Amino acid sequence: MKKRVKIGTFFLLEKEGKKMGLELFTQGLGLVQSVIIAFGGIWVVWGLIILGTGLKDKTGPEIKQGFLTMAGGVLICLAAALITQISIG
Repeated sequence: MKKRVKIGTFFLLEKEGKKMGLELFTQGLGLVQSVIIAFGGIWVVWGLIILGTGLKDKTGPEIKQGFLTMAGGVLICLAAALITQISIG
């Protein structure tokens, strides 16, 4: 038997004692985390490519940009790890 349960501003479907809405939210959060980590990884690799070309050509601005791009990718991955700390209920 399904019934609607209101928790704060969220309406959840409850089926046999299971809260379906929170389960769906948790799965969606895991998907978002995976996508963000993949994007951060790609950003780090792109930073390595920029750094490599900067080192080959011995150009300071490219080397700096490569390091900054890699650092940005690492920060994106760390932010994705923090997403798992979000909880409702």
